[in-house]
Amino acid sequence: MTAGDPATADPQRSTEPGTAGGRVVVVGTVNVDDVFECPALPRPGETVLALSTTRHQGGKGGNQAAAAARWGARTCLVALVGEDEDGAAAVADLRSWAVDTTEVGAVDLPTGRALILLDQAGENSIVVASGANGALDADRATAALTRLGLTAGDVVLTNGEVAAEVVAAAANAAGTVGARHVHNLAPARAADLPVTTGSVLVLNEVELSQATGEADTDAGLRTLLTGRPGVVLTVGARGAVVATPAGDVEVPAEPTEVVDTTGAGDAFCGALAAELVAGSDLAAAVRLAVRAGSYAVTGAGARGALAARGDVAG
Repeated sequence: MTAGDPATADPQRSTEPGTAGGRVVVVGTVNVDDVFECPALPRPGETVLALSTTRHQGGKGGNQAAAAARWGARTCLVALVGEDEDGAAAVADLRSWAVDTTEVGAVDLPTGRALILLDQAGENSIVVASGANGALDADRATAALTRLGLTAGDVVLTNGEVAAEVVAAAANAAGTVGARHVHNLAPARAADLPVTTGSVLVLNEVELSQATGEADTDAGLRTLLTGRPGVVLTVGARGAVVATPAGDVEVPAEPTEVVDTTGAGDAFCGALAAELVAGSDLAAAVRLAVRAGSYAVTGAGARGALAARGDVAG
């Protein structure tokens, strides 16, 4: 890979974009995750001795793309890594999941890093250094999406780890060809809301409160639903709520033994986008995405237990 250019030798890339029901096209981040398992998450000013440390591949874009591909969807990722060993390892890992990395470029910056503190109940706190991810701008994203040749059968999936201008570019590219756009509002950012009207939003309860300023969940959902085909609220071990203009549907989750919650939301989003590409309606897609999210917490790391559709469907 050369600076700023996509990788060109990708055996996973389809020669007929947009066929066979379309693709999941993820625009997002790629990180290397350093995980510190702790007896408890530290409070402000407190030092905690880690029980163990491990390294995993991560970044919301990479995780969501791996999840969608594992689910069975043809999946492409638009992202940037560094011209370093971490970047090469990240691309190799994505290819091992059958993600098309043709539009994963390399720049002269460090590959993104995440520090994840994980307690013994599986809960986490995360700090991210964007590195190369910060160089993904609207022009780069638009050029990559143009090269991929979006069609109406595709689903474009974005998240709040990329700049608002990149989210806007992706939403515009999807809208131009009639493709669906799903935006994971994580982390929550008010700047994303004006450019995602007409898009399906996915977020959790904390992000709902941050995005709307509403303490009441129903009021927050009604606020975000205005002008949108649907809003999906994930509620952890309880499952999810699907809000649409026709009404709300609660989707319960089955009890699951939690090992690590890192990446559960990304697994949910990847499976959701894959189901939409396959032709499921939003509520049906969420029912299976909840199962994918529950499955994901049974393994260590963001990609330690990604579900194939056959693992949870039925």
